[in-house]
Amino acid sequence: MIRRPRATLAFLPLFAAALVALIALAVLQYYWVGQVSAGDRERRQANLTLGAARLGEDFDRELARAYLALQMDAATLRDKDWDRYARRLDRWQATAPYPGLVKDVYLVQVNQIGRVGLTRYSAATRSFESLVWPFELMPVRRRIERTYRAIWSQDSNVRITVPPVDRAGPSLLIPVSRPWLLSSQQEQGINADLLFSDLVIPGTFNRCMRCPPELYETPLLAQMIVVLDRAYIAEVFLPALSERYFPVVESLDYRIGVVDQTDPTDLIFSSDAGLSATSYSSGDAAVSIFDITYDELNALILTSDPLLDSGQTAARGRVAIGVLGRPGEGSSAEAGVHGQWRLVLKHRQGSIEAAIGGLRTRNLLISFGTLLLLGGSMAMLLISTRRAQRLAQQQIDFASAVSHELRTPLAVICSAGENLADGVVHDPHKARQYGALIANEGRRLTDMVEQVLAFAGAQSGRERYDIQRTDLISLLESTIQSLQPQIRAGGYDVELTAAPDLPPVNADGVALRRSLQNLIGNAMKYGGADGWIGVEARVAQSERGAELQISVRDNGPGIEPADLPHLFEPFYRGRVARATQAHGSGLGLSLVRHAVQAHGGRVSVESRPGDGTRFTLHLPLAAGYQEQSAGSRESEPHYA
Repeated sequence: MIRRPRATLAFLPLFAAALVALIALAVLQYYWVGQVSAGDRERRQANLTLGAARLGEDFDRELARAYLALQMDAATLRDKDWDRYARRLDRWQATAPYPGLVKDVYLVQVNQIGRVGLTRYSAATRSFESLVWPFELMPVRRRIERTYRAIWSQDSNVRITVPPVDRAGPSLLIPVSRPWLLSSQQEQGINADLLFSDLVIPGTFNRCMRCPPELYETPLLAQMIVVLDRAYIAEVFLPALSERYFPVVESLDYRIGVVDQTDPTDLIFSSDAGLSATSYSSGDAAVSIFDITYDELNALILTSDPLLDSGQTAARGRVAIGVLGRPGEGSSAEAGVHGQWRLVLKHRQGSIEAAIGGLRTRNLLISFGTLLLLGGSMAMLLISTRRAQRLAQQQIDFASAVSHELRTPLAVICSAGENLADGVVHDPHKARQYGALIANEGRRLTDMVEQVLAFAGAQSGRERYDIQRTDLISLLESTIQSLQPQIRAGGYDVELTAAPDLPPVNADGVALRRSLQNLIGNAMKYGGADGWIGVEARVAQSERGAELQISVRDNGPGIEPADLPHLFEPFYRGRVARATQAHGSGLGLSLVRHAVQAHGGRVSVESRPGDGTRFTLHLPLAAGYQEQSAGSRESEPHYA
């Protein structure tokens, strides 16, 4: 009988406490991971926003350097001293970190009769040469013409807003840095406060209808157009800035793009060539760039930036900045937006929120997986402990059962031997009975010792099987013949049914015979009052194909359903065996299963209370055997 060890019950409160602790730890882990994820999201968002803002500032600062460094003062324009401006341009190209930003430099002059003249700086001649307006700068020309018309349509002072940048080109629009006084201004009553730098045009100027011809040739408006190299910006300038604030490791996580704010379908730059302009319609961080504000200019002027020709600026006059947008204000009256372009950063997974959510999910899975592993380890430890305790209890019961089993035959043998030795028995017939009794009890002892040794060999893995081609009918007949003394003594009726053309089987004859003896012996012990035992061998089809099936059946009371799952466990004895106190150690069926599995087969049992029991050995056929139909011919019973 198997009893539940009391030590196992002592583990249950500890296991329950550990389970509660694991659940509490899982809840806290979920909360902590959520807090860490939220903090990580805020940190990443802050770093991304700061990096985007600094990248945009550096971009605009380089434009501001070019804006200040490439201005032309009024004296250079008046004297047409182009070599002076050429030296200024050479200085900037030699000292600027990104000299490839500037593609072309143009000079626009509008005289008082509205003629718009355009010249381009030539590096070969180091001077400005006249040319026809290029197509990409036509929007700038139309803006200049509108400015000219505004001057002549007002009677009061006109303040003209000159945007520092223009998406056409793209380009920088730089007014001439210092005005000059016209020699005939005072004679004609023109206000001498005409300043190109401030671009404030007095209203008295538009009433100069009878000015001399030379005055008409005097420039009313003059400004520089510095056309930037868009390809250089996309291929060199922006990638360099991106690498500075988003190194290679971080740039793998983020996609950086620059689009035109006026035309969102115009993609200026993308760190991922596979993305289009629409992919940057939204992002985790965005900042307006391509603008020049007072902040950039003041910072450069006050810090005496070495890239600026400060000596010339100080000697010749103040820097002209026109009317520029301040931070937060529109830099272009027409555009109404701050910055011509928009820098967008987005995570490769779509957004920082999605990336943090995925990371949080992975962390939770890893954490919960660890907790589940810990919980599973505790459960396995408890199960292993219970199994070890149950096995220990079974071993104790086995030792007790074996001791009891050994005591009875030993007592009979010793008693019979003493009687024979003391000469108590004189009748030869009685002496033969004593001899048979000693032989039977000795056989019982031998079987018991063999079972114990076989079980020890099976558990240690040292048992070896001699697999050979074996004739099954001969094996069955010899097995039943070896049990004839027990069959006759118990009055059993063993019926063997087998087809005469059964194929041979690859098996260890000794191990297979011992397995059949165990099954037939169990049928003798639990087969019921009629004493009938059926042994059948046939070829049948199964899920694995054709196989040999050897069945041992009885008409006994059957096996309880609760005992069926445990029948093949070592030391296990069913309720009927415990109730009837039948002889046995509980090792027989365990040895049968081990031997059959070693032959590549299996053992099954069918039993219903009150309807007998059938044990079946399923063995593979010998190699080279041609499968026969399941309906083999049956022979006449060999034993009746």
